[in-house]
Amino acid sequence: MRDSTLRAWSAYSMRPPSVVLTSGKSSYEVKSFLGRGAFGKVLRCKDMETNRTVAVKMVTDSTRGAKREFEILRRLQKLCFDPDKHNFVHCFDFFHFSGFYCLVFERLHISLKEFISRYQPLSLGEIRPIVQQVATALQMLKRAGIIHTDLKPDNIMLVDHHRQPLRVKVIDFGCACITSEVKCGDNVQTLWYRSPEILLGLSYTEAIDMWSLGCVAAELFLGAVLFPGMSEYHMMRFITETQGLPPARLLHASTKTNLYFTSDLTGVRRLKTPVEASAQSGGTMVYSLCSLDAIKDIRLSTELKGNYLRVKDRHHFVDLLKKMLEMDPGKRFEPDHVLQHPFMTMSHLVDSLHYSPFVRSCYDKMSVCQTQRVTAPTERKRTSSEAAESSLVRKRKKPDCLTPD
Repeated sequence: MRDSTLRAWSAYSMRPPSVVLTSGKSSYEVKSFLGRGAFGKVLRCKDMETNRTVAVKMVTDSTRGAKREFEILRRLQKLCFDPDKHNFVHCFDFFHFSGFYCLVFERLHISLKEFISRYQPLSLGEIRPIVQQVATALQMLKRAGIIHTDLKPDNIMLVDHHRQPLRVKVIDFGCACITSEVKCGDNVQTLWYRSPEILLGLSYTEAIDMWSLGCVAAELFLGAVLFPGMSEYHMMRFITETQGLPPARLLHASTKTNLYFTSDLTGVRRLKTPVEASAQSGGTMVYSLCSLDAIKDIRLSTELKGNYLRVKDRHHFVDLLKKMLEMDPGKRFEPDHVLQHPFMTMSHLVDSLHYSPFVRSCYDKMSVCQTQRVTAPTERKRTSSEAAESSLVRKRKKPDCLTPD
């Protein structure tokens, strides 16, 4: 196929012609378009060697994202991290074809962004396994010395919502970086999920990914973006209105403090007004929150108020959110802390497992987070709730299936 024709149908959402992409490893027959973005296009293809359906991301060779993504994923494979156990996308192949870099991935279902648009807002029982799986992926990235830098609902995919409800994987490592190579002032993270240290132009660590996960978790619960700022100033405004000013040490270290803040005659620092900051209209929060604690009362019906277990679960969720969205990156929760938090382990619910349908439902939804093991054909795999009941008999403090790896 001629390069000009290939570029033409890559540039538009038109039905692709009959074409086979070839690499030294296999050949891929193009079936349809799956989506497009700033990076390029994603195609649904058939691997002609294995006959499996795959997703091929095609990126123009003028960009460096494809090479970076492949190098990051190859680094994870060399470190023996398992894409299924650690919840990141399988990458099968990488090659150059007619002016495009092509990355071949496992075919996943829909993005979390699309899922939210269909089913928003999600229940805490649905949010918990999603947060658990992404935190497990961040735990793996931290151990590998990698920062994703662009965690958002678009980059979290449901594997197969019909066959494996709530099973998710992290995708798109094109903007990922090695922790030791971070440069102060890097422009990373999508605006709505951008952390305070990035807004302030400071050096950063893996903690920025945890901030993004906190924003995603809140969005799943609210059914709306937590901080929908249309500029960095309005992002800082929404954050400070909800959580107060950033710590003084961050403001002293930042060269961008004067873009957002000023001081009154007594020396007390405050956020600039939009006029002082020369800021345009900056978006509107669906829920006007005076603090993150206010999330506890959103959609809190009379019936829900009378359900002690549901209220307690909600309080633990908000407590986890506050620790994930801690302004000071040095005090912000790390992935290990998230996985050990009561909201994730459900330690506050386990005693009610044998009589509460709500608690049993929560445990069953978390079964998707269990490490997959090969079982004998005659052995029936226990549900998460059955495993928890067994742990009660043995008088264990936590069910085995919820102990983080």
